[in-house]
Amino acid sequence: MQFPETVCNSPWEDSLAKAQAKTKPIWRPSALQRRVSEVARLTAEREAAHVPWPQLYAVREKYVEWEAFALWARAIEGTEGDFPEWLGKAVEKRCRGFLKLVADKKQEHPGDPTLFWYHLERWINQRIFGQAWQGGWMNAVGYYAARDLASLRNHAYWEYCERQWKHSKPAAYPSFQRMAESLRALQ
Repeated sequence: MQFPETVCNSPWEDSLAKAQAKTKPIWRPSALQRRVSEVARLTAEREAAHVPWPQLYAVREKYVEWEAFALWARAIEGTEGDFPEWLGKAVEKRCRGFLKLVADKKQEHPGDPTLFWYHLERWINQRIFGQAWQGGWMNAVGYYAARDLASLRNHAYWEYCERQWKHSKPAAYPSFQRMAESLRALQ
């Protein structure tokens, strides 16, 4: 004899069914994604082998700090749809020569849209981390920084700010110092 399906579930079974219905499928990387990840890891390990660990660690920490600055500028630019003049001045104060670089890029490519955050990241990588680039170990810095909890926090906070600010644009944006304090408080 076969019993009919249960018509009345217990509260626990109902909540379990609801939770299972809301659960997203588990993301699994494709074969290509796994291969790219493996190549990145091997490249980072190969480069890191030629750098004293304390030096790599110090540069990685510095990279995470500069990344937070670039993400702060990127969130504001993303919300504004442009790079406000006051933000340019704030960036220039910390990155001397940045605005001249952007002006030169605009002159070289007058019709192209200017993504200041992209130029800022390049400026930081070339000027601040030039030794790692020239030494051939910048991939290792980026690889290990991307796995740092502070970097993950920076990216999550950037995404949160962009989402919040696009939904409800603030009357005034926080300074980088204020944003950095907020990030440190999240630790």
